[in-house]
Amino acid sequence: MTLLAGFIIFFVFRYQRKALEQQYEIQVLENKFQVDLLSATIEVEEKERERVAKNIHDDLGTYLNVLKINLHQLAKRESILENEREKFAENIQIVDEAMRSVKGIIKDLYPPVLYRLGFIKALNELCNFINQSRTIVVKLNTLNFEERFLPVQEVQFYRISQEIINSIIKHSLATFIEIDIRSSEKEICITYKHDGKGILKEQLEHYLNHDIGIGLKNIISRVKMLNATIDLQKQNEFYITTICANNDEKN
Repeated sequence: MTLLAGFIIFFVFRYQRKALEQQYEIQVLENKFQVDLLSATIEVEEKERERVAKNIHDDLGTYLNVLKINLHQLAKRESILENEREKFAENIQIVDEAMRSVKGIIKDLYPPVLYRLGFIKALNELCNFINQSRTIVVKLNTLNFEERFLPVQEVQFYRISQEIINSIIKHSLATFIEIDIRSSEKEICITYKHDGKGILKEQLEHYLNHDIGIGLKNIISRVKMLNATIDLQKQNEFYITTICANNDEKN
């Protein structure tokens, strides 16, 4: 009886161990499937961004250029009155503003600098563009670091940065954003610090669980795709978001 009981305990223990191993393997496969699905979805999204950006450039950009040329030609006619000439000048300015807006949309959808020169250059251009608007001050610290990352890292880091900066500008009432980029042999870390209203990790989980904040979900999705970590904290009057990803491979 003792021997039989021992065999039963052994087989039960072995069965439980095997069941746990299978459960772990299933979980690993499910996680891999989710990451692969997310990666494919984001890849499709990037291609769609490129397609839309090119269509806007080719179609709407062309129409605006033709409209501007026509307005200039009409404004030069001797038969029009002075007040009509002023109206033409005003309309030309409106078209110029529309063309600048279109360029901004195209750059936001498919920034050429990102694909030609990399994440650091593209982020620097984005910060300069925001600073020109004079709505908020954005400071980028790279410590003269200009190394290229893996293409997938560059695209996702740029999209994450876009989303975080836009969220800060829209919702935090911040006057200042500081971005630090650090890279070592093991990891790449980007820190976003601002002086406005922010959220902490507990609040982030609440928003995600209650389907609040599309921008936050986009950030988390891209962080998962990079197999990275995200940390939110507050130091004195500053809210700080830090994202770190492995840097085992380099271009």
